[in-house]
Amino acid sequence: MRDSNIGKFGILLPSFVSSDFDEAQIAENAAISIALGLHQFTDFRTKDLDKIKSADEVFLVSDKNHSDIINKSGIASNAIIKSRD
Repeated sequence: MRDSNIGKFGILLPSFVSSDFDEAQIAENAAISIALGLHQFTDFRTKDLDKIKSADEVFLVSDKNHSDIINKSGIASNAIIKSRD
């Protein structure tokens, strides 16, 4: 994603639903995966700071409200990122 210069993208959650996963699980997994996958550790980077790329916005599209699970996923993702950094 970073190398493609895509700043915004969306994921249609119902398209991933299967007998193994419901939409809430897909929302949780997508939120955590996106946060961890797009994270870059740059605290000690002194060169090429202008080349650091990130997504500006990510949309998880659904007709259901998954805000609670997405917020909890954000907490988990941030904890993982802080423990890695």
